[in-house]
Amino acid sequence: MANIKELLLQLKDLAHCNDNLALTIRQTVLEPFQLDLSKVDAVRKPPPTPARFKQMATQLAPFAMRIVNQNIESLASLKGTTSKSKQYVITVNCLVDTSFYALSALRHMNTHTTLKPLDIEKTTSNLIGKMVDIGEYNRALDELRKFRSVLASVAKVQLDSKLTVDNKSKTIPKKRVLAETQDNNQSTYKRSFSPVPDSMIGNQWEQEMLYKYQDLFQFPYDTSINDRTMVLLVLAYQMNALRCWCEVGDNALAKYVPYFMEKSGNFIDWSKHLYKIDAETAKKQLDSFQRLLYKAANKYPLTGIFRGRNIDAHTRTYPVYTLI
Repeated sequence: MANIKELLLQLKDLAHCNDNLALTIRQTVLEPFQLDLSKVDAVRKPPPTPARFKQMATQLAPFAMRIVNQNIESLASLKGTTSKSKQYVITVNCLVDTSFYALSALRHMNTHTTLKPLDIEKTTSNLIGKMVDIGEYNRALDELRKFRSVLASVAKVQLDSKLTVDNKSKTIPKKRVLAETQDNNQSTYKRSFSPVPDSMIGNQWEQEMLYKYQDLFQFPYDTSINDRTMVLLVLAYQMNALRCWCEVGDNALAKYVPYFMEKSGNFIDWSKHLYKIDAETAKKQLDSFQRLLYKAANKYPLTGIFRGRNIDAHTRTYPVYTLI
């Protein structure tokens, strides 16, 4: 096993943060608990005994937590960086990858740690927030999809991910692997519960982004969920999704936000629910949402991108929290 203290020092020195270091950390902290099925030797390796598993967890859990906390600090230090050099990209990928390796390992080790309920989820949420802060919007959206599923599992709610075939919807071309040409046998799958009318969708990229990510803006609205931390985690993931959505592609997707607010389980619904538990924090959440809407609306002409929902006029007229 690699020297744990040495790995932490290398990870802290961003000049040494690269793909090789990320691989070493994966092998050290995650692979003892999660086999790499691409390796023949790993498949043949017998699983650890319960005693050995506990021993490894006791040794590696503090290391895994230190990786994530240290990486969150490092990512925060990169906020405001304007020069996105090749080394910068390698460093960010290393920090993000090793953080999620460590979090995955912690989930395996959870029963043998001193972590409190929802500690891993709170740390994951914090990490994704730092990714959004430095503009890693696409990676953050992908991680938010996974995190939404994790939260649903913890909250014991069912996510609706049914797909139906809609011959009238815009097609989503499927590219063959390692080929530039598109498959002529295109599927016309569309989410049956999409609140967005086809007439709003400007191009293929917008269609694909909606197909992949529009579910993020709803979380099953279950009023029996009264744990303040859980509700805040739902709001945090939705806010991070909104922040990404309003920035990625030079704000081209911001026009869809009003439509997302028409479906149950949106950010406003969960803020209203939080209001019953913690009114002051709920108002702060809605104030943050209003500022996000202002920022998005101010980047477009008043009669432009939010036509049909007039989000600009709406947010200028009164605070969003008056909707409660």
